[in-house]
Amino acid sequence: MIDTLPAWPAGLPVPLRNGYGYQRDDTREMSNPAVGPPRVRIQTRIGKATFTVTFKFTDAQLALFEVFYERTLEVGALHFLMPLKTGTGIINMKVLILKRGKTTTRDQGWAQPLTLQTFDRA
Repeated sequence: MIDTLPAWPAGLPVPLRNGYGYQRDDTREMSNPAVGPPRVRIQTRIGKATFTVTFKFTDAQLALFEVFYERTLEVGALHFLMPLKTGTGIINMKVLILKRGKTTTRDQGWAQPLTLQTFDRA
């Protein structure tokens, strides 16, 4: 049986605003011999990427996010599909919320910082 992942709700913005960024983990293993150049080998071709984004939500969007996070993702314990922008375009990726920052009021709305992790090559 193949499990289907929940998708980022259509009523929520996708992370494409200023301040959005990502960092891929280095999946190489390097050794520094006493003599000569370093040796490099690839541990794996599939690595993690960590994304940082701050969403600006309206009251209704924050309420939708809260329900999605608490009930659908079981307080952030489950993976889900989300469109993320990388150097190769916008890709639907399997995502886990690593950290949910403090929700604060901002410009007649709400700011919600998230740290996301993918296991696809971003």
